Amino acid sequence: MPQATVEISAAKTNRSLIQSAPSRPQLQADPVLKFWRWMINSAVADAKRTAYGLPTDAAILARWWIEEHRPKQSDREEWERSFECACSWLGLDAKAERERLVIELDAHVFAAYREHVRTTVYQRRAAVLTCAGMPTAIARQNVLPLVSETDYEHVAGIEHGDPDRVALQLELRESKLARLWAA
Repeated sequence: MPQATVEISAAKTNRSLIQSAPSRPQLQADPVLKFWRWMINSAVADAKRTAYGLPTDAAILARWWIEEHRPKQSDREEWERSFECACSWLGLDAKAERERLVIELDAHVFAAYREHVRTTVYQRRAAVLTCAGMPTAIARQNVLPLVSETDYEHVAGIEHGDPDRVALQLELRESKLARLWAA
C-alpha cells in the first residue's frame, strides 16, 4: 500500500499581505446617498417613538419634517435639510414617499396607543378584582397576586386617598417595622 504524501513548495505559497481581487466587483455605496438615506430612516425611527401611547416631542418634530416641512429650492439653507432634497438625491418621488411614510407612522402610533390602553385597562381590572379578593385570569395569568391598597390607588389612577387613612397605614407600617427590629 503506497503512503500518502503532501508536497509543500515555498515558491508556490502566497505570503503577501495584500488581499487578492474578488472574483466579481463589489458594490460600493456612495457616502452622500447613504447620508440622505440615513436622514430619512432616522426621521422615521424618531417619528415612531411613543410614551404612554402618545408620540414624544422628538416624534412630533420628525413627523413634521417628513409631512409638512416644505421649503422652496430658492431657500438654500432650508432646502438642503428638507425631505424633498433627500428624496431628490435618492431619486425618489417625494410625494409618494411622504404618503407611504405617513400611513406607516399613523399605523405605528395607533398600534402603540391601542397597546397602551389595553395594558392600562388590564392592569386596572386586575387591581380591582384582586382587591375584591376574586381570582382572575387576565393577560394569561391564572391568579394575580393581591394588590395593596396603595398599589390599587396607583394602578386605578386615584391621585390621593383619604389623608387620615394614609396616616393610619403609615403608623401601622412603622409599628410593624419596629416590631421586626425589636425581634
